Amino acid sequence: GVIHMKVLISIGHGKSKSGGYDSGAVGGGYHEFKLAREIGKCIKNALASYDCTATVINYDGDMYLTDRINYANKNSYDLALEIHLNAGGGTGSEAYYKRGNAQGKKLAGAISKNIANTFGIRDRGAKTKVLGGVDYFGFVREIKCQSLLIETVFIDTKSDRDKVTTAEGQKKCGRAIANAIISTYGIKKKTTSQSNTQTSSSSSSTVATAKFHTGDKVKIIGKYYATGQSIPLWVRLRTHTIKSVSGAKALLKEI
Repeated sequence: GVIHMKVLISIGHGKSKSGGYDSGAVGGGYHEFKLAREIGKCIKNALASYDCTATVINYDGDMYLTDRINYANKNSYDLALEIHLNAGGGTGSEAYYKRGNAQGKKLAGAISKNIANTFGIRDRGAKTKVLGGVDYFGFVREIKCQSLLIETVFIDTKSDRDKVTTAEGQKKCGRAIANAIISTYGIKKKTTSQSNTQTSSSSSSTVATAKFHTGDKVKIIGKYYATGQSIPLWVRLRTHTIKSVSGAKALLKEI
């Protein structure tokens, strides 16, 4: 097996090139980004008891594709996955790998097969998408370490989508992907002495007691303004700068 692998789980879409919200494909009122991010979190959780470090990026839709690629290349990972949902009216799972890369092909095939077997859907298998002699997907092409783009299920086919709209289905999908990584690389379970230090609690629990200062960069976690109006999604997905602080209230520059 690999000695303590570093795995990056990137969520597809979320932030457009211009900085707005990019939902990705849409089906039945669901957004690709929103479903993919839950699946991504479940992959991390499924890997937590194994001897590897898994990091999720772009959960809040705060990184455009080039930011995600740069992050992967800067932080020396062994494996980078990007989680997507397919569209175009088909059915089944598939995963894209670096052309001519035998290990990538093996892992992509294992991931696609595990998702298909878990949900009883078609296994479309390991694929490459090449345009002008190079890999089409930036995430596959530009990342230096082993990288794959996973199309879990079709968001615009109800029978596919229904598999991952529940927390239970998302967990199953995450586990299917994690298990393919574990078996392909021979990653061992953590021994009890390596108690799991990787799961950092989500930052929202610490924000509640944190003292804010002018100039801090913050994320909005609430759903409603003090006025009772609901906060639009694009506002919640952005990072804001604190303009001024008065008691427990902070005024944000961008809104």
